[in-house]
Order: sequence, then C-alpha cells, then structure tokens
Amino acid sequence: ISFIVSIILCISILPSPKVKRNSNIIFLDVNNNPLYEELHNQEGEYVELEKINKRTIEVFIAIEDKNFYNHLGIDGSRILKAIYENIKNMDITQGASTITQQLSKNLFLNDQQTYIRKIKEIFMSFLIEKNYSKDDILEAYFNTLYFGHGIYGIQNASSFFFNKNCDKLN
Repeated sequence: ISFIVSIILCISILPSPKVKRNSNIIFLDVNNNPLYEELHNQEGEYVELEKINKRTIEVFIAIEDKNFYNHLGIDGSRILKAIYENIKNMDITQGASTITQQLSKNLFLNDQQTYIRKIKEIFMSFLIEKNYSKDDILEAYFNTLYFGHGIYGIQNASSFFFNKNCDKLN
C-alpha cells in the first residue's frame, strides 16, 4: 500500500520529463561537463512516427511490449513473472520492461541492472505516460533506441543495415 501511495504522490508532484526531439548524444560527467558529444544534424536522423513503416511499428510492439496500448507504463504481470524468475535463479536473468520503461531508461537512466534503477525506471515511466500520448512515446522510443554499432534511432539503423529509409522497411 505504501508503494502505491508513493507512486501516486510522485506522479502528482514531480514535473513532466522533457523529451528532446533530436538525436544528439551528449555524455556528461557528475559536474554536467560534456565528456563526449555526437551531434547528428543531418536530414532524416530524427523521424516522426508517421514516417516509420506501420508494419515495423507492429513488429516492435509485438516483440517488445504486446500490451503497450493497454497499460500505464508498466506491465504488472510481466514484472511479477520476472521477479519470480530472478528470485528462483538468484540472479537477474529476466526483465519485463515495457516500451515506456525502455524509453525512460534510454532518456534518463543507465544500463545498470539493479533494483534501484528499475524502481526509478518505473516512476519515470508513470510520469512519461501521464504527460505524453502513446504515439509520442513510440516516436521517442524509435528515435532513441540503440541498434548496436554505435547506431541510435530507427532511421540511422535502417540506413546502416538496409541502405533505405525507415518508411521502406517491411
């Protein structure tokens, strides 16, 4: 009960997270000084959701978060199953992140597999869902997703792997 009350309290008093609409990558140190900058000012780096092939969107939702349109940022049944499996294996062997949770991690957190990071991710996911539409969330997700080889974003990945724009993926 205290967990639910704290979630409601945090959602109501914390400001909305700001989603930047560019694909620049800037790593900051603890004093907010840039450590690394990768600036993407080329045409086509950031794509609006309408320019991503519908089939591609459907495939990502089916694989990553089949209940995306039916939850408020987290999928409780998937989380309970992951907790059960992780306790049973005495290690973090399974995750249950929704698309919104992955976006909150990509934008605001890091890749550490800790329960503290997961709790922060859950809180941020509730805030994102409270302040943005599902389409806004998907658009930000596709533009911040890491595809390997230093490539972020669906357009960059489509160009790199398939030599085509993301609206031509099938």
